Amino acid sequence: EFAPAAPTKEVPTFDGFWQATFAAGNVAKMTTVCISGTNVWHNYESFAKFRELNANSCVIVMRDEDVKGHISSDGQSIDWEDGDRW
Repeated sequence: EFAPAAPTKEVPTFDGFWQATFAAGNVAKMTTVCISGTNVWHNYESFAKFRELNANSCVIVMRDEDVKGHISSDGQSIDWEDGDRW
């Protein structure tokens, strides 16, 4: 008999570096953010908490608001309900 295979832990869908667009006045700018576990990092500082709701959606919890996001069908971007895209 064979022993059952050890369960594999998949890397969370959202962890990693994301190119983000954001509004700075009337200009759209690009920056890079990093999702790592329960933290969202930008410019070497944690600026929000992160929670994965399921394989396709998540929420970032910031000081003033919580924003829900949905991963694109190709897994290459996150569309946020506030209009941002990473």
